[in-house]
Amino acid sequence: MDGHQSSQSLLITLLQLVDRQAKAFQLIDERVALLETLFTKFVQTARKNDDKALDILLTSAEKLSKVEEKSDRNEDKCAKLFVEEKDLEEQVTGLKEKYGDMKLSLESLSGKVNAHEEKEENLGERIKTVDGRVDYLRSQLNSKFNHAWQNLKMVYEEVSVLKGKNKKNYSQNWKLRLMKKKREWTMSSVTLLTS
Repeated sequence: MDGHQSSQSLLITLLQLVDRQAKAFQLIDERVALLETLFTKFVQTARKNDDKALDILLTSAEKLSKVEEKSDRNEDKCAKLFVEEKDLEEQVTGLKEKYGDMKLSLESLSGKVNAHEEKEENLGERIKTVDGRVDYLRSQLNSKFNHAWQNLKMVYEEVSVLKGKNKKNYSQNWKLRLMKKKREWTMSSVTLLTS
């Protein structure tokens, strides 16, 4: 009996051990399946990331190519601008030289204009002086003319009074007096104009 019970106990123990091992293997299988699933997802994610990375890389390469093209064009533009800058510097230098010559010409012209203005001012003063002199001469001539006219009127009145007395003597005296008055008036006018 004791041997039979020992065998049963051993068998039970072996069965329990087998059951534990089966459960352990099952747990291992489950973990392996989980790991396979995770690995598959990881691989898929990695592939997606690789695709994204590849797309990003291609896009970056295209952008870099465009940037390089723009850079080349900008370099060409910079070279052209450099040449244009040199041309502009030469033009500016030429303009400065022309401006210097023009400045000297303007200064000379300004001096001539100032001298001309001074001459005009002097001429204006002389014209004013001449105008004053002419006005004075006109007033003097008018005065002399009025004086001579009054003398002629007096002579005419004397002629009228003496007309009936002695026509012959009166005619001679009248002519002499008229010539004398005319001579006086002419001489005074000439003296006034030449003074």
